[in-house]
Formats: sequence, structure tokens, C-alpha cells
Amino acid sequence: MDAIQRLLTIEEIKQLKARYFRYMDTKQFDRLAELFAPDLKAEVYVAAAENDRSYPPDMAERLEKTLTQFGVRYSTETYPAAHGWMKPDFPVYDRVAAERGWVEMLALFARNLRDAA
Repeated sequence: MDAIQRLLTIEEIKQLKARYFRYMDTKQFDRLAELFAPDLKAEVYVAAAENDRSYPPDMAERLEKTLTQFGVRYSTETYPAAHGWMKPDFPVYDRVAAERGWVEMLALFARNLRDAA
């Protein structure tokens, strides 16, 4: 990458960052999703918790709608747990749900990372 291309790339990143924070500040979450979803190549797995105020059902619905709209491969599962349920050192750790969640996550890694090494 030559110096001019590097500067153009840095400017693109700055503009993306500015749009990201503007959409966050003005709560334009649908526009926020459009910043990234069209370019997303990875498969996505969302392991949500029923008792998680930071990821309410309407947010989950918007995320799934956007991922579908842009043809992103994804799967979601909502566990009967609270935010932080997969972390063994967290007060709301749920061993059974965490084991199931990790089986799903490791399967995603196996599908997508086998040739990455």
C-alpha cells in the first residue's frame, strides 16, 4: 500500500467511525447495522440470555432482520439465564447452559476456522 492509498484508507476509517458514533448517539440502530452487515463475511452465532437488559427482544429482532437482509449466515439461541452466564467466574454462571453454548460456539469454530491455521 503506497502512502496515498494509506491516507485514503485512514480517511475512510475516520468517516466510518464518525457515522458509527453519530448513529449510536442518535439511536439510529437500523442505520448502525447497515454500516457493517453488508461487508460481513463471517458466520455469526448469538448466544443471548433471557434476563439481559442490554440485549432486549426488539434489539434481537432488529439484528436478525438486518443479518437476514444482507445474507449473513447466522444462528441465535436464547438461554434461560442472565447476562454473563457463560463465564465460570461470574456470579450468574450457568454450567449446563454454558456447556451447551460452548458446544455451539466450538462447532462454529470448527466449520469456519479449520483451514485458517
